[in-house]
Amino acid sequence: MQSQNRVEVRIDDTLAGICLRNKVSEQEIRRLNKLGINESIHNLTHLILPGPVVKEDAEVRLIKERSALIKEFCEESGEGKIEAEIYLSEHAWRIEFALAAWKNDDEAAAGSKFA
Repeated sequence: MQSQNRVEVRIDDTLAGICLRNKVSEQEIRRLNKLGINESIHNLTHLILPGPVVKEDAEVRLIKERSALIKEFCEESGEGKIEAEIYLSEHAWRIEFALAAWKNDDEAAAGSKFA
């Protein structure tokens, strides 16, 4: 049996919107939640979703967020993606700390060239 997750039904949710956000068919949500064709999702506080879909979406979102941080670091520093990922991962993916560390390292390297 496939693992399942629950999603809260908010007042402004639509079944179509929940289906799009979670990449699952309306038919699958209706089947998992035993909803008839004319039954509203707003009669429920939560909907059951197939498990792996929600987990995959979280993983994809994390990858996109980290890719954006890498791009920003590269634009600010002129460094490559590998260096950006190293600085960011060493600083808990906090761009401001990663860039500050890079600046300190860059200034120290520049100073050692003239010493």
